[in-house]
Amino acid sequence: MMASDQKIRAENYERDIMSNVRDIMADEVSVRDLATAIGVHYNTLHSWLNGDRRPPLGALPNLAYAFGISIGRLIGEE
Repeated sequence: MMASDQKIRAENYERDIMSNVRDIMADEVSVRDLATAIGVHYNTLHSWLNGDRRPPLGALPNLAYAFGISIGRLIGEE
């Protein structure tokens, strides 16, 4: 597989994760409240949700914990 194909797949995967986060958030939690719960600044979480920045892998356990779900569910594998 070419490096550009891997980059596209990684970007799509990250976009899917943040899409799952938005779906789980729905109207139940605000961006500000979720940012506080996972220990990041509001603007950081906002930029992840908008696709302007990528969340670090270390943020996934915190996101899953904040929603009370598994990382598998968070990333769409369950």
